Amino acid sequence: MIDTLGDLGNLKQDVSQFYPKVEFNLLNYGVGSTKPTDGLARLTTNTTTPTKQLQPLLIVKPDIVVIETFPYNHEKNTPEDIAVHYQKIAEIVNTLSRSNIKVMFLATIAPTKNYAKGTPGILWDENRQRLEA
Repeated sequence: MIDTLGDLGNLKQDVSQFYPKVEFNLLNYGVGSTKPTDGLARLTTNTTTPTKQLQPLLIVKPDIVVIETFPYNHEKNTPEDIAVHYQKIAEIVNTLSRSNIKVMFLATIAPTKNYAKGTPGILWDENRQRLEA
């Protein structure tokens, strides 16, 4: 969601208010519309998107990685697919943990009306913004 809806400027400003003596270097490894398998690959391989080039995260060696739960990106909504989804997230966590990288989770829940309305850079028409549950 961070790839689609914005950058990390607001987050950096917010955490700096709580920790004014700490220098934060925030990296945006978010890539929209990807699955946990893709997130797992970003740990060990270069990633190229239309807007960024990312080194393997294990080479960058961050202190903390915030993992969004890859919501709404299932192949199918079957029990088997959901099991694979969460198995890959577990592999990401295990891989990061073995490298002594702390892991935090972020769960995004999209609103059911006016999704992304007013967000700079999102040029969705009214029908696209209106996601019904």
